[in-house]
Amino acid sequence: MAPKVTTLKLKQNILVCILLVLFAFSLHYTLTLMFDKLNIFEQFDVLFSADPVRGIAAISYGKNEGDFVHPNFSNLFKLLIKIPAIIIAKSRVTDSNVAEISRAATLLFIPFLASTKTIFVYSFFCLIGLSFSQALLMTFLSIFSFSQLVFASIPEHFTISGVVCAAAYLLAYDTLKHNGKVHWLAWIIVGTLAAAITVTNIIIIGLLLLGSLVFIRRRLFPPLLQTSAIIVFSLLINLFLSFVFDMEHQVPYYKKLQHTQWITKFINNDPLIKAASFPYALSNTITSSKIQTKESVISIVTYSKYKFQFTFEGFPDIFSLDSAFVLFTLVLLSLGTILCFRSKTILYPLSIISLMIIGYNWLLHSVWGDETFLYSQHWLMSELVLLSGILSLKKQFSNLATTIFIVFLSGVVINNAVKLHEIFSLLFAL
Repeated sequence: MAPKVTTLKLKQNILVCILLVLFAFSLHYTLTLMFDKLNIFEQFDVLFSADPVRGIAAISYGKNEGDFVHPNFSNLFKLLIKIPAIIIAKSRVTDSNVAEISRAATLLFIPFLASTKTIFVYSFFCLIGLSFSQALLMTFLSIFSFSQLVFASIPEHFTISGVVCAAAYLLAYDTLKHNGKVHWLAWIIVGTLAAAITVTNIIIIGLLLLGSLVFIRRRLFPPLLQTSAIIVFSLLINLFLSFVFDMEHQVPYYKKLQHTQWITKFINNDPLIKAASFPYALSNTITSSKIQTKESVISIVTYSKYKFQFTFEGFPDIFSLDSAFVLFTLVLLSLGTILCFRSKTILYPLSIISLMIIGYNWLLHSVWGDETFLYSQHWLMSELVLLSGILSLKKQFSNLATTIFIVFLSGVVINNAVKLHEIFSLLFAL
């Protein structure tokens, strides 16, 4: 009887994952088309300093800018777009040229890739011990989080980083579950992808592996050696791929060194202020507070349609309804963290690792980047893990915790829908 039950449960989970992917893709692709209709993707910085112009150029046309921060973002993903586009154009099933087909494919590819994240999220929360309904709640919170709604609908690299981080959490679970066994190939693949998209992401992967191994083995030095080896392998593979593709594009290596000079403009001059506002960014990752606008310097120089950009930078009005929701989100996040620490399950080490990842991003983005929310995909999964602590309550408090979480999720969905409506209303008015 047991094998039949297991097979039935597997089939049910596969069906759930397919439905979740279809739902998420429909939502994100609809938002993508709405943004594209407004020519958002033809301009820099409108949506929280995102750069869809560069993203489309990198993914669709394979334009490699050759910088150290995103060493192989273009190189790894352009083949999935450009080669099929060439085949379709040659077959003459459409009158569109390669560039037009590549662009349309990119606008499909990013929402689809983002929607596959639901498989990782749902599977992860099922594996760590949440019930079917609780895992669904966590997955829907991921889908409707403001970070996911925005960046899964923009042809940029941030949502790809989010997918890789979610996959890395599954590997961390596997390492913890199997008493510290390291699947080297899987970790190197994930590490290579993470560093290829944004090189600083390799630290997130390293923290997940190192934290898992240290918790199991209760020693630091051997896990540190293994983690360092995987990080080095991942970086060397990226270096090799970057060198090969740069040879193809005839990009001299010294040009890369010159190109890194632009990095200095992203170094923030007010790290204490940025650090103080990071909890605000944590809340906005899940549920949007009041969205502000500021003058876009790039749009003035390039004579673009939109002379402003949306931003969360600064601090909210402490007496507003938005601030109350921000506070409520942070309280739930804190409560979830405490409950994770009290848990005697695998959630305990995962919550510690999640705090380490959030702390790393807190430190990094206190000095790097103008718009902290822009990098929210890097810690969204960590926040979800901490919030899942609320659902870990057992016995008499379980129903109460689930009810609170459903109310919170409903508020997130409604609030984020309202905020997206405000964004589109302002854009349509121009």
